[in-house]
Amino acid sequence: MKKQEVQAIKNIVNSHLDIDVDKISREYLYVKGRAICYKILRDECLLTYNFIGQQFKKNHATVLHALNEFPFMLKSDPSMDNSYQEILSIWTTNGDDYINLKPLQLKKQVSELKTKNKTLTQLVEDANSRLEELSNKANNKWGKYKSIVDLMEQRVPDYKLNRFEKKLKEIINGL
Repeated sequence: MKKQEVQAIKNIVNSHLDIDVDKISREYLYVKGRAICYKILRDECLLTYNFIGQQFKKNHATVLHALNEFPFMLKSDPSMDNSYQEILSIWTTNGDDYINLKPLQLKKQVSELKTKNKTLTQLVEDANSRLEELSNKANNKWGKYKSIVDLMEQRVPDYKLNRFEKKLKEIINGL
């Protein structure tokens, strides 16, 4: 189960940062991604430095160093803190979904979600358009009587509405 947790966190970080944390590289993005993995594996999964190091083909001292530097990395790079918080949130809420998934599967899921998001956005736009259309129709409901209705709304207070209605009926029925 420990190896599956490691792979799941690697998958989350890989998909979130669009990298491969197993790639041998000293580029900051890869260092940042591995550091986030180490932090979550140590704090959330309670894995040993040695085990974490083995999973990344690193020495336990490398893991220890990265974790000691982690707070300073967060202070110097606000985007890393955002990434860490988002990845941690994904892990704590949906971690089980990532176990045994490969980066390509994750990218496929992200692509499907983007498609669904576009569809939902279009539905919302259509609903807003229809709402505006109905609102305009309601505003134009009175058509040629709009000036009379506006005049009534301006001059007839609510407490005189019943009396006004009776007089209006008398006038109309008398025509």
